[in-house]
Amino acid sequence: MRIQLSWEDPVTGEHWEPVMKLPVALGSKREKMPNNLDGQPVDRVLLQSKIVSRFHDCVFTLCIGLLGYRSK
Repeated sequence: MRIQLSWEDPVTGEHWEPVMKLPVALGSKREKMPNNLDGQPVDRVLLQSKIVSRFHDCVFTLCIGLLGYRSK
């Protein structure tokens, strides 16, 4: 399953809309995010910000229009 994320970089004003395969890890350090989750390879979104932790969160499923996520 795929998900499209959308955000605007607050520093540059650049708009991003990547389409990624679930699960998706969010964080500021690639090496701190998981390579797989429950046997599934993880796509990663690097967010360069002091308020984003090294491995911030993980989106793992969509069900009937509801977004599921797993905190670290």
